[in-house]
Amino acid sequence: MGMKRVLFFLFALFHLLAAGQQQELFDEGNEHYRQNEFSAAVEKYNEVLELGWESAELYFNLGNAYFKKAE
Repeated sequence: MGMKRVLFFLFALFHLLAAGQQQELFDEGNEHYRQNEFSAAVEKYNEVLELGWESAELYFNLGNAYFKKAE
């Protein structure tokens, strides 16, 4: 019984750390976008996708960064 709790705690901790990392990368992508650094923004948004986080806002920002990069 105790081992299951430890594993659950470790899984929850890992999930929280990963979510924090995803948010940090997303925020970095947004900052690059604000600085007109569209290639760097695309890289950060793609890193977020590689970590498994998907959202409408992420895809919207990624699409806009690709569009601005092509201009």
